[in-house]
Amino acid sequence: MGDDAAYALFPVALVERTRLNLDARGVTDGYFDRLDGWVETYRAAGWPADTPAYVLSTYLEVAAARDVSRAAALVTDLPLVDLIIGHGTTKTLGSVVRALTRSRPADRQLRDLSRCLDFQRDLLTDRTPGAGLTQLCLQARVFDRPLADRLHAHLRTRSPDALLPLWSGHRVPLEQRWIQPLEHEVQAAAVSADGRRAVVGGTAVRASWREGSVAVVELDADPPVFRPSSIHADADDVAIASDGRWALAVGRNVYRWDLDNLLATEMRAGDVDLDDTPATQVVLAPDGRSALVRGGKGGRYEDDDDGFLLHYDLRDLANEPRRVAGLPGRVMAMAISPDGRSAFLSCRVERGGENVLLDLTGPAPTIARRGDAGRAARCVAFSADGRFVLGDGSAQAFDLFAMIGRYPGQALVRWDLNGAELVSEVLGTASEAIGRIAVSPDGRYALTAGDDPGNGGRAEVLFWDLTATPVRSETWLRPERTVQSISVTADGCRALLACRNFFGTSRLELWDLDPHYTPAPAPPRYAAHRLALSAQNDRMITAGSGRCGGPVHLWDLQNPARPGVRPVEDDGSGSPTDVAISPDGTQAMIVRTESFLFDRSTLVVRELDAGVGTPQAHEMGDGVAAVAPGPGGTLWACSTSSWGGGGSLERWDLKTDPPSVTRHAAPRPMKAIAVTADGRHAFTPCGYGDVLWWDLEPAEPVHRAVPWPGSSDAEMESVAISADGRTALTGGSGERDRGLVLAWDLTGDVPVPRPVGEVEHAVGGVALDPDGRRGVTVGGQKFPHDGPGEIVRWDVVSGQRLATLSLDGPQTAVRILRRSGAGLLVVAGGPSGVTILEADAPAGDWSSLGEG
Repeated sequence: MGDDAAYALFPVALVERTRLNLDARGVTDGYFDRLDGWVETYRAAGWPADTPAYVLSTYLEVAAARDVSRAAALVTDLPLVDLIIGHGTTKTLGSVVRALTRSRPADRQLRDLSRCLDFQRDLLTDRTPGAGLTQLCLQARVFDRPLADRLHAHLRTRSPDALLPLWSGHRVPLEQRWIQPLEHEVQAAAVSADGRRAVVGGTAVRASWREGSVAVVELDADPPVFRPSSIHADADDVAIASDGRWALAVGRNVYRWDLDNLLATEMRAGDVDLDDTPATQVVLAPDGRSALVRGGKGGRYEDDDDGFLLHYDLRDLANEPRRVAGLPGRVMAMAISPDGRSAFLSCRVERGGENVLLDLTGPAPTIARRGDAGRAARCVAFSADGRFVLGDGSAQAFDLFAMIGRYPGQALVRWDLNGAELVSEVLGTASEAIGRIAVSPDGRYALTAGDDPGNGGRAEVLFWDLTATPVRSETWLRPERTVQSISVTADGCRALLACRNFFGTSRLELWDLDPHYTPAPAPPRYAAHRLALSAQNDRMITAGSGRCGGPVHLWDLQNPARPGVRPVEDDGSGSPTDVAISPDGTQAMIVRTESFLFDRSTLVVRELDAGVGTPQAHEMGDGVAAVAPGPGGTLWACSTSSWGGGGSLERWDLKTDPPSVTRHAAPRPMKAIAVTADGRHAFTPCGYGDVLWWDLEPAEPVHRAVPWPGSSDAEMESVAISADGRTALTGGSGERDRGLVLAWDLTGDVPVPRPVGEVEHAVGGVALDPDGRRGVTVGGQKFPHDGPGEIVRWDVVSGQRLATLSLDGPQTAVRILRRSGAGLLVVAGGPSGVTILEADAPAGDWSSLGEG
């Protein structure tokens, strides 16, 4: 068959842009109609072998963007799909579904989408087992939970190698629309209210002088058009007018930029010498009539002076700005309300922070309200209705690092502006610092961005669902660079990020968002680098991680598919090193290690039943790495203290009041510990080299050092012992951080090791079935810490890998959960959350009951 002239006149490049831009500028509906008619000729002919590749790929995505029903009809046409599979372009089917889900589906269109997904379920499980199935289910989960459940059940019987976590909400992945490298170090970017234009500000430091400029991005073009300015005028921050025709840029000058012509007009700064005390932030009232500019000595590096705050009346540029007086300290963050009548300031004071609400309706700004804060925020933003303010803060009453200015806050805080006082509420915590924030125009969600100085400046962009109770969050992006600013377009469909790495290399990134996305009503992802199960397997304790401490949670596992979760501890004086739970599930033992100055460890014993007692803290030895409960109310702890090159084994008797402890020397630091069910022996890997096998029955425990194969290259970091006490499993890493798994026969006087297998990434946690014949290992990439992770099911006897589940984040802990009459479950944890999987699914199929 020959190509129609309409296709010849329809360039592929334009088709690609059409896939991203539904307006399809320059293309009339007549062309689309003619294209549809041309494709219909191939359909009427039964999709012959010479059907153009364009029809099998790009056209389907364009059709999905234009007509959901037509796209659903095409991708459920079996002869066409046979042809697509024959040409090796099966990913087109997933692309069509993504295009469908990015549209604004009505009820009828949702039915078409469900029909399309149902068809793909049957098709892909028959012909391409495991290929694209995870994404297919995740897309279904966003729009149609019953459909996702049908997919789940179908895949369990038709595709044994498909591992699909389906409990928590998953979104359609973000798509990067555009990247623009920048010559200067980007400092800020802002998007106009109409979403058609953005302004970018940057600086470059050259020994004794500075230069910089602004640039304009035309967002309504596809791809966006980047227009740099030839005028050198440094810009530490920018703000753009609602119509996008002009902007303010501040630094060692204050400029009003004509963005149509890229011309700058310098504005007055009153009595402020901007060369000595440069401006660092500018906020513009929505009506464009006024602006606030803050700054101080040290510029954006923020010295300890009180700084300045200027109020500009922009109706007459010849006016001198007014200096706002009476502030409690240097302004660290500010925002103007949507109606332009008030401004929220977060100020740094000697012992923390103080918030101020300014009244902007008079001739000069006046202080309307004040409120104490634990620390000054670094970023704040008003909600769409102006009733509250969001910003960064600390989830802890005492934050040493925040107090000395080392790190910004790790919590999202909301200040209610309706009452007589500025009352704050912590909405949730982030694993990294929050330094930038943007609220969607409809107020439904917020995006926060931050960086972890201890992780090479890598950034984390979080999505916060503000409509949920409690507020839910999840990671949307992990850019390779620090996010200097983040803005959301007026339609809520795109986000503009200004990013910069450690060397100053900068770029702009424009990302598509899913405006319909709402996280599923499941618990938030509880970071869990340590897990502990009660003897009845009905309760679990998880310990998170954090720069100044992490949360501890209690899980009710009576219904593992819908576990109940409540906090046990929100923070502490040090990071939680390990946790244990009493056999009856009524007591939690939490070990925290403060490593700021010394590796000092503390044992906290906490009653888990409401209203019973108060937590008791007890001093432990230095550098406690792990704990394991023993019978009769005992707790064993091992240390990695490096002060004397050795370690110690501690025995705690928790039945006494206060608990008593005896310490026993060990020749080497120990990294993990497991105790046999009868309490007679303990097994402790010592990192590189060997393990220690302890006889715990004597008053002074006796140990034997047992080397393992390849000990010079391997490091063992985790251990588990089967319930019958006959088998142990250890996991760690060897050359190039490849994961190693060893099994140990414990039936003789000395444990005998044998290799089980290797995995791609370091093993962080291990667990064994009660009979020791099967096990589970978890792990992930050591650096960067947000690299991929995996859960592997093993036949320990034969060394065969039975199933593997790949995850976005590394996994550091795992346990086997016994269910009465219902087989076994695998519970795995890591920085990204907890995953619960069926361990004994038919034919090795692992299907996740849930993530949290």
